[in-house]
Amino acid sequence: MCRGELFSRIQRLLLLEGGGTERTNTPDRLPQQSWERMLFAASLRPEEQGLLASFIDETHWCLLTSNRLIWRNAPTSGSLRWSEIQEFDEGLQEVTVGGGWGDRMPLPAEPGRGRLLLRTALRELWPGVTANAA
Repeated sequence: MCRGELFSRIQRLLLLEGGGTERTNTPDRLPQQSWERMLFAASLRPEEQGLLASFIDETHWCLLTSNRLIWRNAPTSGSLRWSEIQEFDEGLQEVTVGGGWGDRMPLPAEPGRGRLLLRTALRELWPGVTANAA
């Protein structure tokens, strides 16, 4: 799937779900300062496009891009290419992702609506990833 198609799907998803929030949205709809801080820390590759971001503060955020999932959940941070994510858990209190290493990494997301949007995007856009209800 090309970058433009992924971005269009995120925009449609947000429309169907009633829109994003001030802290969880497409990068162009986040407060500029929040997006700039996340963009600096994420070090996007030239071919990558930010699709959906959830920004709590400088040390707690996650970003879905056209190539990978990137997060900062102080004191840890990381990124996984979409092909590396094997499953994610849809808990009420948090969303976690798992790769082949066996551990689950909690993704920082805005509580409530932001977490719902993140879970829905993971489930809808990357159907090869197994979703487990926690």
